[in-house]
Amino acid sequence: MMDLIETTPKMDLAIQDIEHLVEELRAYHAIYSPLFQRREQREAASTSLQGLLATLPRKSIEPMVLAVDGGAPKAVRAMQSFLSEGMWDDERLLHQHWKEVEPTFRTSLSDLSHFCVSLEALYNLLTIRGDRYARPTYVP
Repeated sequence: MMDLIETTPKMDLAIQDIEHLVEELRAYHAIYSPLFQRREQREAASTSLQGLLATLPRKSIEPMVLAVDGGAPKAVRAMQSFLSEGMWDDERLLHQHWKEVEPTFRTSLSDLSHFCVSLEALYNLLTIRGDRYARPTYVP
């Protein structure tokens, strides 16, 4: 039997060490929030983001929703619906993401073509949603 290898360092952080991250998370969500058509979608996106950042042993929908929303009635079903059937413009979200990472790479969007394979692989992992799957395309 194989021993597990710890790949993430243990962190000894106090609440005051990470309090500022709450505002940064809100600001990050605010960048993408207008790209969702409905209020419920914006709320579900926020819940999903918080759940992904929570210290949970499993990052599936139910544990994330229960941790963030505290077991609100129908919350798990609503999140499942949001992720599997939610209607939003995938290309606009991806384009916004590219605009956000552009300053980090100090390059223009047209120079990001060499990242397409990596971004497409990430996109495929995160956004396969039944028959709504669509390949991202880049339009400079």
